[in-house]
Amino acid sequence: MEAHKIKYPALFTSSDNYSIKAQDNFKNLNKWTLVALVVATVLTSLTQENWAIWTSTALILVSAILSTLMLVLKFEKGWYEGRAVAESIKTLCWKFMTGARPFSIDLNETKAQNLLIENFKKVIGHRKDFFTLIGSDFAENEQLPVELMNIRKLSKDERISIYKTERLEKQKKWYTDKTTENKKWTKISFAVIILAQVLAVISLILKIKFEFEFSIAPILVTISTAFIAWLQLRRYQELSQSYLITATELSLIKSKINQVDTESDFSEFVDDSETAISREHTLWLARRDNIELFK
Repeated sequence: MEAHKIKYPALFTSSDNYSIKAQDNFKNLNKWTLVALVVATVLTSLTQENWAIWTSTALILVSAILSTLMLVLKFEKGWYEGRAVAESIKTLCWKFMTGARPFSIDLNETKAQNLLIENFKKVIGHRKDFFTLIGSDFAENEQLPVELMNIRKLSKDERISIYKTERLEKQKKWYTDKTTENKKWTKISFAVIILAQVLAVISLILKIKFEFEFSIAPILVTISTAFIAWLQLRRYQELSQSYLITATELSLIKSKINQVDTESDFSEFVDDSETAISREHTLWLARRDNIELFK
């Protein structure tokens, strides 16, 4: 079968890019805030010389500035709103390409395209503040790529094949990879937390027994606290479970694809699949106190 390129509208590209940048900025601000606090604690624990005190003071000031930037710039909001928009646009495009409701394959080309545009407008209407943030670059690019209509014009079997490989399999792989990645970082984070705490206890015991003047316990406790904060921020455990559940659900849904005989069956199949995908990022948004999402 001839390979068909999947191209999404500029709305998706702009939202996705902005979300990725906002996520990186949010993670970096938090990371360097924690690093600054840990280094400041290390310096004041190792020596009370003036240079260490002044350096620690500067690092704490840097941490305060970074925390203020997080509050003012609201990168987290741009991150999750961008993802919400991008996922909504992607879902609409796949429903359009496959002929799933509300973009029934029986609709003529003009009506189907107009309906898609109307749904894009609804997405924008729900996220006016976000589109103010990303600027007008999306407005200058193509919102109805010809690739969308080309796939829509294919036979049912071809559309089923494309949806299976380009949407379900790729999405399932994304969730599976993310599950593995988050599990890995959960184990690493807990290993560092537990090791730091155990070493801190040993350090305190040795200090009491041998009456050492110096103790690295404050340093280890700070490192442990920083990793706990990072673990809570990144929510590795929570995300790995969420991604695993969605990947499993998609796998189960995908197993029913051979049962699709009619256009109506296919429409229902796509609707179930997209609902499973949408449910994951809807819950993801809800966990960040932003439950309004275009459906």
